[in-house]
Formats: sequence, C-alpha cells, structure tokens
Amino acid sequence: MSETDQAKARARQSICRIAVAGYKSIAEEQSIEVVPLTVLAGANSSGKSSMLQPLLLLKQTMEASYDPGPLLLDGPHVRFNKAEQLLSPGASDFSVRLQTDVGGGITNHYAKKFEGGFELRTMDFLRASDGSSGTLQRDSSSETVRGALPVPLKRLLSPDFEPEGLDVGRKRCFLAIRAISNKSQFAFLLAQTRGTPEAPLPPVVPLPLDALEPAAPLLPVITGLIHVPGLRGNPARSYPRAEIGESFDGAFEPYVASLIQHWADTDEDKLARLIQCLRHVGIARYLKSQRIDDTRVELQVARLPAGEMFGSTDLVNIVDVGFGISQALPVLTALIAAKRGQLVYIEQPELHLHPLAQSRMADILVGAARRGVRVVVETHSDLLLRGIQTSVAKCQIAPAAVSLNWFTRDMKTGLTTVTKAELDEDGAFGEWPADFDQVALGAERAYLDAVEARRCK
Repeated sequence: MSETDQAKARARQSICRIAVAGYKSIAEEQSIEVVPLTVLAGANSSGKSSMLQPLLLLKQTMEASYDPGPLLLDGPHVRFNKAEQLLSPGASDFSVRLQTDVGGGITNHYAKKFEGGFELRTMDFLRASDGSSGTLQRDSSSETVRGALPVPLKRLLSPDFEPEGLDVGRKRCFLAIRAISNKSQFAFLLAQTRGTPEAPLPPVVPLPLDALEPAAPLLPVITGLIHVPGLRGNPARSYPRAEIGESFDGAFEPYVASLIQHWADTDEDKLARLIQCLRHVGIARYLKSQRIDDTRVELQVARLPAGEMFGSTDLVNIVDVGFGISQALPVLTALIAAKRGQLVYIEQPELHLHPLAQSRMADILVGAARRGVRVVVETHSDLLLRGIQTSVAKCQIAPAAVSLNWFTRDMKTGLTTVTKAELDEDGAFGEWPADFDQVALGAERAYLDAVEARRCK
C-alpha cells in the first residue's frame, strides 16, 4: 500500500467505541458504541457529557498552538483548573479508550502528578495494519520498546543496531517510539542489509507511520471532530470572518457565518440544503449571508413565514428574529459541512426549539447519519427520540445504525452506569427511562386528575 493509499485509509477511519474510567462520576469503565446515529440520554448530571469530554480534552490538546503537556485542561471545549475536578472521587488517574471501525485503537492512562496536572503514564495500542498490540510507557527499557514493534519491523532492524537506541517519548497527548542513537541513523526505519560492493544497499523503503506512532491513524479522526456545544451564545449583528479549511479548531459556532458565506461563493448546493433544512424544521424560510467588509459577516433571515415569496425585501438581521434560529443554525450547518466518516458531537440539538421543530430535527440527524456522518447527540427531548424511532419504523434508517444509551447515577454512590437499548424493526426498545415518557405521561395524568377533582367539587 502506498503512502497515499495509507493516508486515504486513515482518513476513512471512524471511532466506533469510546470507553472512559475514573472520570468524574464514571468511576468504573463505561463505554458507548459509536454508530451512524448515537444518542446519549438521561437526567441532568447523569454523566452524559463526561463520556465525550475526555475525547474533547484530546482534541483541544492537539489543537493548541504550543505544547501544553499531556492534557490541556483549560481550553475551548472543556475547562478545568485542577486535576481533581475531572477525577472520580478518591481516584488519582483516569483512562480513555478509543476503538476504530478498522480494528485499531488506543487506551491512554493519565495519572495525577504531585505538583499538579497529569502525566501520560501508559498507552495501550492495537494496530489495525497487522493486528499487533502492546503497551508503551515512558520508562520502558529499550528491549521492552523493541518488543512493542510490529514483527515485520523487528525483522528489518539492522543486525548491529544497539538496544539502547530506542525509547518512548510523548507526542502531545500520545506516546510514540523514537530513536535516540546517532549511530543507527534511524536504520530501524529502513529495509536494508549490510552493503558490500557485490551486494549494495537496496533502495530506502519507509515503513508505515503507525509502526512507530500507534496513535497516528487516530490523529485526523480526533482533530476532525466537529463539536457543537450546548452553550452556543447569543445572536450577533455581525460575526468575525474565519478561515474555512478541512477541520474546525475549537468549538464550531465561530465558523458558522463564514461557512455560510463560503458556500454562497463556492457551493450553492450546500447553501440550498441548509435553507431546505431550516424550512423543514420550521424556523426560517430563507437565509442569506452578507459580507460587510474583510473582517465581518452579517447573517440575514426571512422575517415572514412565506419570506421566500418576497425575495430580499423580507430579510432582517438574525438578531431581530426568534432565538431558536441562532441556536439551531450551528447544528444544521455542522451536519451539512461534515464529510463521510467524520464525527459530529452535538449537545442539546433541541435547544430553544418548539416541540414540532424538535421532532423534525430528528429527520435532519437521520439524514446526516444516512449520508455517512457519525452523529453523536446528547439530548433531553423525548420528541427528538420519538422522531428517531419513527424514522426507524419508516425504514429510513436501520435499527443497528442507531445506538441509544441511557445514563443513570446510583442514588447512594453517585456513580454513573450506561445502558444501551436495542431497537427492533419498529423502532421500539422496551421501557423508556424514567425521565422521558413516564414523566410526560405523569404530568398529563396529574393535569387530568386536577381537572376531574375540580369538577367533582
């Protein structure tokens, strides 16, 4: 496989499972399967956000303009100022495990340092390329490091290569094998023999990067994550222009206005799809971006329900319409911008939306999942969940392509447990959690009982 093919193969990888232990209320390891549409549901403070925050910590550490150490605690996605704030009660370390859909994965073990912060103590890995596995740690002997190399690479080691020429070093929030011997001249990277006039050295043949950096295939997956947080800010009269590229550093919201302007200039199809989504959800009939100058962009929306009939005469600034548009726009834009296999994590997609709009938002999420985007949503909306069930019943998405995960906390210990619900072909999955349908039915029953009691007086 050529380097280009290897790069394409890494780009096609997606995270298929996330497991966390020792993090906040997730003391014992809990995991979720990441499928095309993954739903995290549960009561407030039940641990839903804690399942994805370690992944966001990795993303913000890798995106930092400087080396912040193994973990950047205070960043654009997650904010802490002490190690103790993210550890489970009584714990001194936590772990995060990421598996890919091609069979590879890593598990990072972070330990709290006495002087503050964290150190990356060990990294377990499984290589998708050859199925080899091992553990890297900073104080490993050279022989131990040699044992962590793939079998094909061991066979290519130069016979006179000194054992002390290998060690393990930190590369941001991961560990990698590196050479420390000048004599070797990185001989372990090359397929070579002892050269003689009769048998000269063969051409240099570089080995796959993940032979030395097991986390390498995951790097574009993590940095490519699109994060739409629950706190999405207030609408503004104008927005700073942002550079549009292959990935979006930090939270997604600051890119929305510039991305819409970019689509207006270069990709009218995506802009049309965005407007169609706004209409389907029922929060706007038309959207337009307006370049104010080289630094600012204005977003305008149609004020009237039939706004498209009046062209540009009905457009007003996004500040002058309902708050729900500014909250839903980052969600819809992110789902359209995401490429096949890219992970999009959305907190509360139903934020500030009317019940009908919440239900229709499910159609947008299902549509993105069918297109190949990996969508993870954290929600409190029973209408959104019911909309997903309806899509399954309509055969718009397969039951296996939906992962419903209920988060609950033990009343005595406060620890989180994650339970996955299996959907059948009708979209049904047994009993609902107590904070969804049972609450809605209980509220309706209480109202009817109150009405009946008043009339009986």
